Amino acid sequence: MGEKDKKNIVKALLLAGVLIVMLVIVFLHNKAENTKKAGYIEGKNYLFSIDSLKNISYTDFNDIISFEKNNGIWSSPDTDKTIDQSIVSGFEKTIVKLGYNKKFSSDKKDQYGLDEGRIILKFTDQDGIERTLFIGGRFDDGLYCMLDGDDAVYTIDT
Repeated sequence: MGEKDKKNIVKALLLAGVLIVMLVIVFLHNKAENTKKAGYIEGKNYLFSIDSLKNISYTDFNDIISFEKNNGIWSSPDTDKTIDQSIVSGFEKTIVKLGYNKKFSSDKKDQYGLDEGRIILKFTDQDGIERTLFIGGRFDDGLYCMLDGDDAVYTIDT
């Protein structure tokens, strides 16, 4: 193999190395962009890892209202009135991207207003998984909540 061939091989290897580095940078950039587009913030804790909901039921002591999504349109069997899609869609976005600040164990649910279940959100995600979120009392700038089947208490922003 001649000197010219060796130089061409070195150039080809250098070019391949640069291409690999560029591909890694593009991959990492796209991953970061997709995370931003999905609405998730790196380093933040989320209660759920879901994309969309099929239905939502909201109970506040005695009042119950439910919504169902069919073909991307929200409706409510509880009313004949037209549903403002932007409000229910905004509510959906809040639920699927619900982050928490703290998570801790406590057997004193009444201390956090969770023994009464002040607000109960029941919903089914895009995969058919049913979930229940109990929202309790207020503190400085947030609320206490629990997930059905989970003994942990979470703090969420209001």
